Amino acid sequence: MANSLPEDQQQNVRRALRHLQNVFGTLKALAQAMGVPYQSVRHAMVERRNPTAARAFRAALAAGVPM
Repeated sequence: MANSLPEDQQQNVRRALRHLQNVFGTLKALAQAMGVPYQSVRHAMVERRNPTAARAFRAALAAGVPM
């Protein structure tokens, strides 16, 4: 799949999402800033779904950092 990431990069995205959850205050606020459903972010963080490059890109946009 073109949007999939290697395992080490998936773990990096999960770490970034956990950090951004703290920055935004809640996971719901982070998901809203990313423009994705809350459950989508929550599942990616607890390894129910693999974080994708698209999810990493949306997280970077929400954080205001280049990717």
